Amino acid sequence: MELLNDLFVTASLALFLSFLVAKLLSMVTATAPGHSDFDDPISVEDVRSGQSLTVQITRSQRKSEFLVRESLEKVDEIQVDSNLEIESDRGEITVESDVGKVDEFQDDRHFNIEHKRGCSHMVDSDVVEKIEEFHGEGHLKVGHSREEITVDSDVVKLPVISSEEKSGEFVCAANLDDSAEQSNKDRVEEISEESMVEKGIPAQSEVITAVKSDDQERDKEREVTVGFEDDWEGIERSELEKVFMAATEFIVGNDTVESIGSDVQMELYGLHKIATEGPCREPQPMPLKLSARAKWYQTFLPSLHFCQQSMNAWQKLGNMNPEVAMEQYVTLLSDKVPGWEQGNSAKHQITNMLIIFKLLLPIVLLLIFSGKFTIAANQTHQSKTTYIVHMDKSTMPPIFTDHLHWFDSSLRSVSHSAQMLYIYKHVIHGFSTRLTTQEANLLAKQPGVLSLIPERIYHLHTTRTPQFLRLDKAHTPTISLPASNKQSNVIIGLLDTGVWPERKSFDDSGLEPIPKRWKGACESGKNFNSSNCNRKLVGARSFYQGYEATYGPIDESTASKSPRDDEGHGTHTSSTAGGSVVPKASLGGYAFGTARGMATKARLAMYKVCWSLGCSGSDIAAGLDKAIEDGIDILSLSIGGTVVDYYNDVLAIGAFKATARGIFVSAAAGNSGPFPRSLCNIAPWMTTVGAGTIDRDFPAYVSLGNGKTYIGVSVYYGKPLPDSPLPLVYAGNATSFSTSFCTTGSLIPSKVSGKIVICDRGMSARAEKGLVVKQAGGVGMILANTKYDREDILADAHFIPAASLGEKSSDEVKKYAFSDPNPTARITFGGTKLGVQPSPKVAVFSSRGPNYFTPQILKPDVIAPGVNILAGWTGAVGPTGLLEDTRKVSFNIISGTSMSCPHVSGIAAFIKGVRPDWSPATIRSALVTTAYSTYKSGDTLWDVDTGKPATAFDFGAGHVDPLAALDPGLVYDVTMDDYMGFFCALNYTSEQIKQVTGEDFTCDSSKKYRVEDLNYPSFSASVKPGSSGPTIVEYTRSLTNVGVPATYNVSVSSQTPLLKIVVEPQTLTFSQVQEKKSFTVTFTYTPTPSSPNDTFGYLEWSDGKHKVRSPIAFFSWT
Repeated sequence: MELLNDLFVTASLALFLSFLVAKLLSMVTATAPGHSDFDDPISVEDVRSGQSLTVQITRSQRKSEFLVRESLEKVDEIQVDSNLEIESDRGEITVESDVGKVDEFQDDRHFNIEHKRGCSHMVDSDVVEKIEEFHGEGHLKVGHSREEITVDSDVVKLPVISSEEKSGEFVCAANLDDSAEQSNKDRVEEISEESMVEKGIPAQSEVITAVKSDDQERDKEREVTVGFEDDWEGIERSELEKVFMAATEFIVGNDTVESIGSDVQMELYGLHKIATEGPCREPQPMPLKLSARAKWYQTFLPSLHFCQQSMNAWQKLGNMNPEVAMEQYVTLLSDKVPGWEQGNSAKHQITNMLIIFKLLLPIVLLLIFSGKFTIAANQTHQSKTTYIVHMDKSTMPPIFTDHLHWFDSSLRSVSHSAQMLYIYKHVIHGFSTRLTTQEANLLAKQPGVLSLIPERIYHLHTTRTPQFLRLDKAHTPTISLPASNKQSNVIIGLLDTGVWPERKSFDDSGLEPIPKRWKGACESGKNFNSSNCNRKLVGARSFYQGYEATYGPIDESTASKSPRDDEGHGTHTSSTAGGSVVPKASLGGYAFGTARGMATKARLAMYKVCWSLGCSGSDIAAGLDKAIEDGIDILSLSIGGTVVDYYNDVLAIGAFKATARGIFVSAAAGNSGPFPRSLCNIAPWMTTVGAGTIDRDFPAYVSLGNGKTYIGVSVYYGKPLPDSPLPLVYAGNATSFSTSFCTTGSLIPSKVSGKIVICDRGMSARAEKGLVVKQAGGVGMILANTKYDREDILADAHFIPAASLGEKSSDEVKKYAFSDPNPTARITFGGTKLGVQPSPKVAVFSSRGPNYFTPQILKPDVIAPGVNILAGWTGAVGPTGLLEDTRKVSFNIISGTSMSCPHVSGIAAFIKGVRPDWSPATIRSALVTTAYSTYKSGDTLWDVDTGKPATAFDFGAGHVDPLAALDPGLVYDVTMDDYMGFFCALNYTSEQIKQVTGEDFTCDSSKKYRVEDLNYPSFSASVKPGSSGPTIVEYTRSLTNVGVPATYNVSVSSQTPLLKIVVEPQTLTFSQVQEKKSFTVTFTYTPTPSSPNDTFGYLEWSDGKHKVRSPIAFFSWT
């Protein structure tokens, strides 16, 4: 009988394989690229190459219909324990477990997500999101169009909504007919026109259970899977590049591209931008040596780059890994232009077929050897993912001699081949490893396992700043520092790309011996050994096992598998935070002067966790673990990722454990501004730092043939252009691709030779455009901002004479070039200009609030210098970071919140040296309450983006003032018990609290917890839109005296009389240091139909000398 069964299975599989081979052959030899089969429905038997579709047919009376383009698309009544991923033109929606239904997604204008406990939706032209009637233990977060909705552990990514688009009618579960039985079912319906849906295998390869809707098949029991690997695992990276390059080449000048619509074109643009430039929309792209680096040949209508859709598309894609971007780029093109690959040569067709069989063969072999007639076990189930396994330390069975033995036994119970990548002691109690989804699910059920956190990839987000911050030697004597000032006892730890130890910023001359408490080490590796450390650079380690587990072995011919910095970012941030004094520092003569870090006597320790494609979460956890163990005092994090629950965020968990050890944590706010709700690193135990300008500029002048001159910026330091005017040409009129972005290969040499070329910003790195112009024979470049970049101009060390102009000036230059038959121009350079006013201003790229995850916590906390910052640089790459840039520099000028973060890290070290007994929360409070939000004139700090006064959502409390922070008078301190109450207010379970804190804690069911009760040095509250009556919010805060005995009186201010603020008591008297006093503040906000969505103010306690000022933000939360 067993033999008969085996023969039956083998015969059945042979028939099935024959069927698949026939279909695949028909796919490869199908229609030409110009042919479109959009009008034909997708069936189980007819799935296009590049799609992933899994359908399991059962007797459960479920049904699904798969139609495309101008036909109705519907997935109806998916059972609760099923999983469904839907990718639309501008986003994806993942429905898992008991997450409810997705309804009425029409014309790409709006959608609504219905859960069995309530509804959420996005509506109207302001691109807002709304939460209604959500109850239960699940946690729902709703972000801006670039963010995510999280329900329990499941993620729903929002599609982009253009500001020009209008809302459709919203239908919630409460309005549906009871007979529909919607409570525990998922439904997707009414998707029409160009909002074509792609049904795909979810990230963890779950199976969708449904029944084919055909009446003749409804009662038949079958299981069918047609799919291709979702993560391209098993294909060499070079093959992925080839497919990606083939896709970009195909759409150059191809008429088919026009039919896919502007939204899809914008998503392709965003995906390609990430794949070729690197992550996170760094305002100055980091010099990452991406294996995925490819040249951009795409052509787009300029209007696409100008529209709001562009901003939203980029915002949604901003934190994606470059390789993932390549994969999604190819997949999206395959969906929207089926058969594009057939337009290539016969060789390409054969290659594509081989790839298909390469992906399909393991599935068939697996089924044959398992002897099971279930093709639903897709190969992606066997692909492995890195997990950080969090164990409950207190539950180790007594049979085990130590925790390592316990970890190993738990892992072996689910996999004999898996190896532990790291063992963690401080950040978490546990280990990291590579597991299949099935193995991970089994391990999660093991006794003592708190959680499994899937691997996430995080990304990287001066001579003048010490003077600007009044930290230079000339100003310090104006205050009296205590004799006990021991800055050299403070150790700053940085998680970054490594360090170039030979730079003079790391000279240890004059430093005392390393503190005996220091337990760190200087690890050896390629191009690095223990002799590279000294009394300034006291530690250097590298972590790459998680990175290699994801991306494969590091290419040591191009990268140093050691703490040495091959990118430049880590050398820049570490020298900013605590670099030694270096006279005569500059970049090609720009910013010439004495370079110094914020805390010149502090020690530095580098933990290299970031490599060419990003920073692996498991490596970050290992770096944090060692940093805490080594004994750092300040933790500087110029990295970040998308916001998730704190108990699933390695950075948040590690930062909390550091804070509990008395370590101050400074973190970059992100470079996704000027969009609201674009922050990362928002945990209240982190000090979140945005970016501002300083009073230094590098002007460049563009003089036109019509006599007009426009001012931009540049740090070009090569041979200047001649004094006489040169011919001027717009790139859009000098290309065979109808593109104005000066991308590789786009310029016609005969049309640009000997000319100054106007290149629109976008599509490729700014400095790379100058290289393209140079290679085509051009002699100069005007980098023109568009509507997307507005007035955000940043200085670059260009290859050729070039100037960056803001949008307004760029428009005028283009008008002249279009209207004059023989336009000419000159570019000259103004060197370094000091004393620029007004300053500081909020940088355009700096991420903005409100904090959508915990809106009661105002973020960012402060801003610090982050634009055109000069600091140390690697010797491995030139100032642009491009492979073609062979120039070697000791210092470089770059921008980003990655630069503002180490400023605050160094300032915190400066304060810690003077006030060694201050807690992390005390230091943060001092920075926040002494920050300034107005100029000396009394006007509010400006926003570069709007040219108008900024708000607390832009700069938090304001710009840091290091000297004022040394003597704040009063502080808002936060204890560990306060944080426990904060977690209870978030409805975290005891297990989730333990995941963050490592402590056993049970919330008191008889106590009412509120996020507002956290003793934070700022105030933030949300108002429900459309409220007819007043909104009343009450806060209780505690102040601690860290100064002399004094009596403080309170004053309040509001932008509008609609916001009433009452404080009780209005006077606080402190008779001794560390004395604590509490007060209550009540906010009453009564909006009117014409009142603004946001209003701001401040609350200030003063004794006549000190001003303890806290920002206030009230806003409509949607």
